[in-house]
Amino acid sequence: MKTKYDRMGKEEKKKVYNDFKKEKPIISKKMNRLLTIDIIGIFYSVIAFIYDFFNSKGLFNYIVDVIIFIFCLIVLLTVLKTKNNLLSKYVASNKKK
Repeated sequence: MKTKYDRMGKEEKKKVYNDFKKEKPIISKKMNRLLTIDIIGIFYSVIAFIYDFFNSKGLFNYIVDVIIFIFCLIVLLTVLKTKNNLLSKYVASNKKK
C-alpha cells in the first residue's frame, strides 16, 4: 500500500526531504553516509570480483566478493526502505499539525 509520501510528485518529495534535513540534520547525515559507504562497497565488490576473475584467484576470493556484494545490496535496500518510512512518518506527523 502506498503512503502519502509515495504518492507525492518529484518536487514535493524534494521539499519534504529538505524540510526533514532542516528539522533532523543528524539523521539525514547518517543516512547519506550509509548510502555513500554502501555504494562504495558495491563498487568495491564488483571491481574485486572482476580482478579476481582475470587473475584466476581461488574460489575463496570469489565467495568473499559475492558475500560483500549481497551484504551491501541488503543494506542498501534496508536503508532506502528506512528512509522512505521516516519520510512517510514525517509527512504524516506534519499534516496533523
